[in-house]
Amino acid sequence: MTEDAWKIEAMKAKIKSKSTVSSMLHKLMLDEYKDKSALRDTKHFHPSELCKRDWCVRQSVYKIMGMEESNPERPKAFTTLNVFEEGNLIHRKWQNWLNKAGVLRGQWFCLECEHQWYGENSCPECKSLQVSYREVPIYDDEHHILGHSDGHVVSGDEEFLIEIKSLGMGTFRYENFPLFNKYAKKEITADQMWNELTRPFLSHLRQGNLYMHCTGIHRMIFIYEWKASQAVKEFNVVYQPEVITDILYQLRGAIYDLEANMIPKRPEWIDSKDHQACKYCTYKKICWSSDDESTSKVQSEIRYPEETGGSDAGSAGADRRIIRR
Repeated sequence: MTEDAWKIEAMKAKIKSKSTVSSMLHKLMLDEYKDKSALRDTKHFHPSELCKRDWCVRQSVYKIMGMEESNPERPKAFTTLNVFEEGNLIHRKWQNWLNKAGVLRGQWFCLECEHQWYGENSCPECKSLQVSYREVPIYDDEHHILGHSDGHVVSGDEEFLIEIKSLGMGTFRYENFPLFNKYAKKEITADQMWNELTRPFLSHLRQGNLYMHCTGIHRMIFIYEWKASQAVKEFNVVYQPEVITDILYQLRGAIYDLEANMIPKRPEWIDSKDHQACKYCTYKKICWSSDDESTSKVQSEIRYPEETGGSDAGSAGADRRIIRR
């Protein structure tokens, strides 16, 4: 190998072995993530958790009861935090475009007079346009649900919620493993995997239907952006109450347990503490510290296939369930 070739290889090795900038920023990003997590509500059920196929109602009840985390969450890797931030940037991009188009509605905060309101982007108190978008509040007192949707669009006679999803390889691996596995086995390319996506993922569909249930706005458009190429797909869905029937039933049981100061049983599909859902659970030690003898009204979770279909159904004319101010 020539001297120049040796220098090139040495330079490559040096580049691989050091991550000066990302190492410099990692602590900052960890601190920001910790601060945001500290502000997160822990007294309600959140749709983003309820709709996952491995949602454990027992974990949610532990959190609401304020039980001490016996297996604290490990610090996030730089790459994980970077993925989160990229998703946030994609959300803000779409919200900014819709705002400029004059069709975005939701909760706003005035940066000048600090007034908060629901509606259009001009402060009704001081008329300022120096405002911050706080998205669409989601609340259902009966089922103790709290969250927020990405946006509420009103354009002429059209009205719908939007849910923005940035998709990467990890999304396909978690949400539709059979399709991802075809890519992993090199039976299809990444773009072909994206092209085979013809409907929202089941967890997203359940999340969207919870939002429609809570707001009474019975139409939602999912905006999927493929991170690999910025390709975009839209899925137009109307309210399908049957998609969330089991979630609402389990929530009523969980509320019964909370009021009776009881811990729900673990879901039947969790057969041991080595189950993947328990691996990083912050309540793993306390949950498995004794035999599960608790009494609960919570129904065992209905297990779904990796992805299901379903045609749009329902009415868009139902009364809204929240009062916006």
